[in-house]
Amino acid sequence: MTTVHDLVRRSAAPRAYRDMARAGDLDLRVQLYYWRDHLDAVEEVGLATNAGGQVQFGGIKTFVDGSVGARSARLSAPYDDAPDERGEWVVAPDALDALAARLDALDVRLSAHAVGDEAVDAVLDAYGSRASERWRVEHAVLASDAAVERMADADVVACVQPNFHRWAGAGGLYERRLGDRRTETTRLRTLLDAGVDVAFGSDGMPMDPLVGVDHAVNAPTEAQRLDVTEALRAYTLGGARAGLAEDEVGTLAVGKRADLVVLAESPWGRPGSIAEIGVAGTLVGGEVVHAAASAPLARNA
Repeated sequence: MTTVHDLVRRSAAPRAYRDMARAGDLDLRVQLYYWRDHLDAVEEVGLATNAGGQVQFGGIKTFVDGSVGARSARLSAPYDDAPDERGEWVVAPDALDALAARLDALDVRLSAHAVGDEAVDAVLDAYGSRASERWRVEHAVLASDAAVERMADADVVACVQPNFHRWAGAGGLYERRLGDRRTETTRLRTLLDAGVDVAFGSDGMPMDPLVGVDHAVNAPTEAQRLDVTEALRAYTLGGARAGLAEDEVGTLAVGKRADLVVLAESPWGRPGSIAEIGVAGTLVGGEVVHAAASAPLARNA
């Protein structure tokens, strides 16, 4: 899957992507999510989810809370290292509910950043039965067992970042902030086993899917861990389903776009770090857009 899900706010990125696409210089597919303060403009011009070609409009993005590191993720119980703090709301539940209702009326998808368990619950409360088009929860780091079941039942996509497991080990940031709750963060196995649609992303830390695969396969606990095939699927078919594009991309099948990456080595059973595997080539729509010098691929394969 060579789609970039880009979240933009007063940025030159949308025009740059579209200019590149018109010029034939864009070697990937892009789905743009605009921040909630662009909603008036989205409504005025009548943008619809998945409108566009190589550069699509995906929906509206909002923050509901912050991060564990800044103690601004909204928790139901205090932080271990700050007993008087439970985080904060960026968008309060009543405002979130109003936003969800407005987007539902416009038939535009919502993607909500929610890290703490209380924030995830607020998102699911606001989504209610509106999430039929696979509305998204970004991160869902501390989603409770009940929230996981609700996501599965409501067909909500969990867009999660296995890279975050870098903070989940013993003695790490999550242990300092959350104590024993560090093992309850980004529970990939729990999400998948419950039947939640899971899509992996990088959050720019770094923008390298193989780093994410490595973190998913080598996560601290079983509830946080996937095998190689499951992790790759979350980056490919999972990403396609998050973008409502699984009929076009995400798997290799007759009639789908030939968007794929060729790895220099197999990640299955690899003794070393999966993150260190090189990329031999990248194809978009069946055309080679990148070929490593050490493993050249024929153009227009």
